[in-house]
Amino acid sequence: MRLTASDIISLYRPTPCGLRVYLREHKIPEAEPSAFEQILQTLGQRHEQEHLATLGAYENLSLVAAEERVQRTTEAIRKRVPVIYQGELAKDTVLNGIAVKVIGRPDFLIWDGDGYLIRDSKLSRKVDEEHHVEIALQLQLYGWLFEQTVNVPAKRLQVHTGKGDVVDVPYDGGVAALGELTRILSLKRLAACGASLDT
Repeated sequence: MRLTASDIISLYRPTPCGLRVYLREHKIPEAEPSAFEQILQTLGQRHEQEHLATLGAYENLSLVAAEERVQRTTEAIRKRVPVIYQGELAKDTVLNGIAVKVIGRPDFLIWDGDGYLIRDSKLSRKVDEEHHVEIALQLQLYGWLFEQTVNVPAKRLQVHTGKGDVVDVPYDGGVAALGELTRILSLKRLAACGASLDT
């Protein structure tokens, strides 16, 4: 089964909902995005692009074919490309006795002298233990994927917030993020009838 860092966001936004994870896994059609959601998406893309423009030369992997993106990202890391935009990291592992492929696509991998920073741009203005825990979990998963890929931890995990600040996110070795993915895996595997989807 495939699990992604975006699954964590799906569980929490716009409000925590296990049913949403289950329905998306089973390809149940969703309502079209509202005008407000479309505006937020546009603003988020603009925020990300404005930050990218401040980082200097970069390798853009966003348009690379999906089946090549992980390999191209690994090669770029090995070459210490200064900024890798929209790379992809993946790892086959076992969660709760089930074989899964975990995939994450951080916005930016930034070489910082002796290691890579992993940074994501978000419109959220505050990211901490009380605000937007899903963002921290997503970054922690990126950190775990990076460490599994190159055998050393990222130098730092960071969020570029809606206020323009860059905020560090503590790394716990991926423990919390993998715990959340185990929960998401259970939600995706629930039987169609008679199962509780309480979060």
